Amino acid sequence: MENLIDILKSLNRKERYWLIKNTTGDSIDELDAAFITKLNKNLDNKFPKIPSNASVFFDYQLDWIIAAISIYSDNLAQTAEIPIPKDIDFNLLDIDMLIVWEDNKYYMIFAEAKFDTGWKNKQLDDKIKKIKQIEKIFTQKGIPSRCILLILSRKKPEHISDENLKYIKAWLPLDHSQLKKFTRSKDRKRNKEGLSIIFSIIEGTKKETQ
Repeated sequence: MENLIDILKSLNRKERYWLIKNTTGDSIDELDAAFITKLNKNLDNKFPKIPSNASVFFDYQLDWIIAAISIYSDNLAQTAEIPIPKDIDFNLLDIDMLIVWEDNKYYMIFAEAKFDTGWKNKQLDDKIKKIKQIEKIFTQKGIPSRCILLILSRKKPEHISDENLKYIKAWLPLDHSQLKKFTRSKDRKRNKEGLSIIFSIIEGTKKETQ
């Protein structure tokens, strides 16, 4: 019988994952040791330490997790035609990063990241609602599990409802030290002219190099 993590891997159809894996090797499947240490320090003491061999998925659709739980619990991994679970919503809601490992129960860390844009409660509402649904399905299927939500961003989140804040178990800053600072002009005309100058320089460079 395949375990749940193997089934999650077999359902992964994200082009970006396979592109990175085929061009950079297996490093996409492993968490950085420094990141694990940092995250373990920020998690509640009651939550187990993340092992170095935890599985990692990116842009993973939440419906696929529900499908994987059904396949695993009903032992359908070798079945030719698998019935569609009734809890599948057929939407494209996904999670930026999913960390999974097994240690007497299945642990899942759902990680959402923001860089330039801020957090919106509506988006978090939808993700949290779906994660709670996954927790419920784990319970209904009798599969021991623990799910938590992690958020990452350049600065601490603001304007998040108290209800959503209660569900978020950890926050980590995203390192952006390599970025150059810039400001956007509110003057559309000047901004447009600036772009024209840049394009002219690029075009001129092309002509000189031909």
